[in-house]
Amino acid sequence: MNKLLVILMMLSFIGVVGVAPADLQSSQMPIHRITKFSVLPDTQSAIAVNDSFKDSLYVTDVVGMAAWQARILYNPSVIQYKSHKEGPFMTSVSTTWFTISLADTANGEILVGSLFWPPGEPYYTVSGSGSVLYITWKVKGTGKSPIRIRHEDTYLLDTLENHIPFDTVDGWYNPPGIAIFSPVKGGYWKRGNNYNIRWTSGGISPLVKIELWKGSTLDFTIASSTNNDCSHLWAIPADKTPGSDYKLKVIDFVMSSVYDTVNFNIYRQIQVTSPSEGTVWYVGSTYDITWITSGTDDSVKISYFKGSGSWIEIISMPDVGFYSWTIPDTVTPSTNAYVKVGQFDVGPNSSMSGRFTLATPPGVEESSKLKAQNLKLEIYPNPFSGKTVIRYSLNGNRNDLRLTIYDLTGRLVKSFPLTTNYSLLTAVSWDGGDDNGNRLPSGIYFCKLQVGDKSVTKQLLLLR
Repeated sequence: MNKLLVILMMLSFIGVVGVAPADLQSSQMPIHRITKFSVLPDTQSAIAVNDSFKDSLYVTDVVGMAAWQARILYNPSVIQYKSHKEGPFMTSVSTTWFTISLADTANGEILVGSLFWPPGEPYYTVSGSGSVLYITWKVKGTGKSPIRIRHEDTYLLDTLENHIPFDTVDGWYNPPGIAIFSPVKGGYWKRGNNYNIRWTSGGISPLVKIELWKGSTLDFTIASSTNNDCSHLWAIPADKTPGSDYKLKVIDFVMSSVYDTVNFNIYRQIQVTSPSEGTVWYVGSTYDITWITSGTDDSVKISYFKGSGSWIEIISMPDVGFYSWTIPDTVTPSTNAYVKVGQFDVGPNSSMSGRFTLATPPGVEESSKLKAQNLKLEIYPNPFSGKTVIRYSLNGNRNDLRLTIYDLTGRLVKSFPLTTNYSLLTAVSWDGGDDNGNRLPSGIYFCKLQVGDKSVTKQLLLLR
């Protein structure tokens, strides 16, 4: 006969299914009845599928308990009932009639219980606190599982054959584990700043160890031992080499096999300061691209965007904070141009300039015919602070050749009288003064050699 039916019949036979009169309950029942269910995974084993662990069904402050029954519910996709045996609180009784066990592994239910006296024999009762049952579980899948006592199917039975109400404390299968949630995977943290490393944990020791890895190599230990309070403030060294292959690792201090890692980026801030918003840069001229960075321990890639299409690389070079860029004559003028300086093409490791204009120099329209005429213009030294020599020539005799200097606004500041034998390479000297003999300020100027409606222009940098 089914053991569950047997015990139910037995309980009916002895008249215990029901509630005793109120005066008996108040006079005979102890004030406090608690059954506590504690989930105690084996902390020395790995948290892998097929591992086993034990739970204890624990009663507290019991007086004169004669029988008990409990229905236990769990998640059968995460853990699986394996076996059970009586605890020391049960084996202390000299005679136990039987223990029933009904296991429904498909739905995740177990019905367990014990009756302490056989029919026709004296009552056997127990008092105090202790474990009435040990259950062995087997890990079936990943995740967590509640392990609950179903109240309506759970009771204690006292010597007066009364069902005694009591409180239950549900448990959890909570496998030892650590999960980092800050930084996020692929996130960016800037060197020289402070950040909170954050994680969740369960079933582990009160201490953790935190390490920083670069690729497959341990870079350094952030904390050799710190409280497992799920947060640790970390000041990233200002000289830490930027990279996209960093990995944080939080490890249980006792069980080194329990840990979590997350990949993230450490970057240094770069800010392009020139060209600035609204600046006009002329094709064929040379300008300084400048930027500010937190350190000069890496190379940078400089690119420009001309209003459409893709970014075009200018140069990859050491991070020295500036680059003198001679804008190729082949660059198409644009009012929607940008310069980008960065360690990477994307992410906060790069910085874009403000929108600026790439333009043809004032009054200049170059064509392939100039090359056929061998119109030449050379300037040395450039930049200059005292005087510079401007050399020019044209293959042929023309009486409309002009050599002039313009400032950045396109204003004519200096004109030179020229000889008529243009086939010779002729030179003039310029001391940085205007046509009125005034000293011009430091800055960028344009030297323009023009014949008819054709011209060639070179940039000069005057330094005072």
